[in-house]
Amino acid sequence: MMMADLAGAPSGAIAPLIGGWMMDFFAARHFALTIQWSGPINELSLHVLSIGGLDFVFLISAAVGIIAAQCLALIPEPGVSGSVLWEFKEEISLPFRRSPSTASLRENDPFGV
Repeated sequence: MMMADLAGAPSGAIAPLIGGWMMDFFAARHFALTIQWSGPINELSLHVLSIGGLDFVFLISAAVGIIAAQCLALIPEPGVSGSVLWEFKEEISLPFRRSPSTASLRENDPFGV
């Protein structure tokens, strides 16, 4: 537990500083993707994507989060994890099965909830 605290405390202190530095850095930057069509009769301009300021920081944090989740999925864990989703579904659907107001819906339930 002490190792987790040693890693978590500096990370919690440094992360806001890095976030503030990134905001200052990306505040003056802007990325835009525009599709333009010009013909002899008409001209069309379509703004597809526009990213600026905090949008860069949020996109970078989302990408890092996805990468971290994929790396965590590779770590083997002891125990059986295949039936967790089924047990969660059973636990959530239990109050609805016992409800008298849903008794008429049981015949028309294709998923067996």
